[in-house]
Amino acid sequence: MGAPRIVPTRGIPYPTGDPELSSEQERAWRRQLVERALHALATPVTEPTVFDGDPVE
Repeated sequence: MGAPRIVPTRGIPYPTGDPELSSEQERAWRRQLVERALHALATPVTEPTVFDGDPVE
């Protein structure tokens, strides 16, 4: 695909939120995902790079 930055995540089976998570857990998961994506965007890359796990502070 030629994607320079890859932020893996789970699929989106429930677009309005995972019913198995409390609202606090869902919010924490979404925040972690957004922080990882922002870290990926702020990191210079020269080849396809997978950003898996927590962002480095």
